[in-house]
Amino acid sequence: MPIRLLIADDHAVFRQGLAALLGQVEELELIGQADDGEQLLRAVRLDRPDIVLTDLEMPGPSPLTLLATLRQLAPTTPIIVLTMHKQPSQASQVIELGVDGYVVKEDAFQQVVDAVFAVASGKRYVSPGVAADIVAWHQQRGAAATQPGLSARELEVLRAIADGHTNRRIASELGISVKTVETHRASLMRKLKVRSAAALVRVAMERGYLGES
Repeated sequence: MPIRLLIADDHAVFRQGLAALLGQVEELELIGQADDGEQLLRAVRLDRPDIVLTDLEMPGPSPLTLLATLRQLAPTTPIIVLTMHKQPSQASQVIELGVDGYVVKEDAFQQVVDAVFAVASGKRYVSPGVAADIVAWHQQRGAAATQPGLSARELEVLRAIADGHTNRRIASELGISVKTVETHRASLMRKLKVRSAAALVRVAMERGYLGES
């Protein structure tokens, strides 16, 4: 019996291309497509797919609400998230919400079939590049956790600053306001006794906040 799949993504070209790819695999059966969160939830109720492949940032419910509702409707149905986001902190947060697969869209056409078969067999699948970044991110968090004085949010902002991200991008990635990012940045500079972003990153590396010595 083929594995019955449901795809949800509001980018029609990507969704249709993925559908065409999956249609070439004999063991898979595409039973439906959705282009927003409400359509996805209706399709899950009616069609009861074996696996759901979905973007989370679509018109309709928020990502957290969408995942929570999917879990209520189909608690044992594997969910594979299709996303543009490779930032390890965000990927880790999504995975911790209970999804079974995390595939970066730029890798999807090469990896989504592997992801489908992995989760169908009870395994978890994460795009290899993201998986490596998540491991490194957790190692950095562990190293930084031994340092006193910085909050968890300040550490997230610090790592984003070290990656060269602007305040606006940091705010978007962490789901906070630009003003809050500016407050955290000022607090970091005060605590580490520096006056520039370059000095902030250098001192943070020296003290092990970024997982380096």
